[in-house]
Amino acid sequence: MADSLFVSGLDDVVIEGEFFTPDECLQLLDSLSSSVDEGDFTLLVSYEEALRHVQGDSSRGASRYPKFLKWLLDNFVKALLYLESASVVLRADDWTPE
Repeated sequence: MADSLFVSGLDDVVIEGEFFTPDECLQLLDSLSSSVDEGDFTLLVSYEEALRHVQGDSSRGASRYPKFLKWLLDNFVKALLYLESASVVLRADDWTPE
């Protein structure tokens, strides 16, 4: 889908998902036929903030369940060393709304 957005003339496309390993990132890039300038960003929030957010969003699936969200966060923490080397990590809990 990202490739079709580039082909349609969009300059910037945001792809949301879990890319916790180099192989997962390569699978995404290999699926593109368009030439792109890649920029990787990771949003880091605490479990408590993520839980608050997803429980207020009726469109969420399994991530609305605390056990699943905790499992996902545990996998994220395991991947954080890689993510810090491969992307810009935005630590959202450190921000204050303006």
